[in-house]
Amino acid sequence: MLVHYVEFYQPGALFPESTVRKVKDRIPANLSRIPGGTYSLFYYDREERKVTGEKLTGKDKNESVRIIFGKTVPLSDIPNTPDKRILRSNIESNGYHKQAILCNTGNWQALDKGDIVLDSYQDLKSLVTPF
Repeated sequence: MLVHYVEFYQPGALFPESTVRKVKDRIPANLSRIPGGTYSLFYYDREERKVTGEKLTGKDKNESVRIIFGKTVPLSDIPNTPDKRILRSNIESNGYHKQAILCNTGNWQALDKGDIVLDSYQDLKSLVTPF
């Protein structure tokens, strides 16, 4: 049986932390109870079967685009200061985007091809087709 999951990302001390939840569908408008501090989420699927009482789980597949909560910021608006040097370098090295996202949690993410940027969790209600 194909099972749908959504993974929520929150800032961590050194690396992002995540929370995974099984969902009945991949429609963002149907999400509820988003964990506090979530700046990004995406969907994926797994094949799961029970064989002689044992649950067998396949590899993650069908990953959706990321949905990120925040505002896009052009590279030209990010100050060329020591504390932003790595961020600017990451953005400059990826040729297909020259923008970053200032997330609603205060951290930065590089804008990747296909990312969907929303101002707030409430804007998920506008995404009514499966991802």
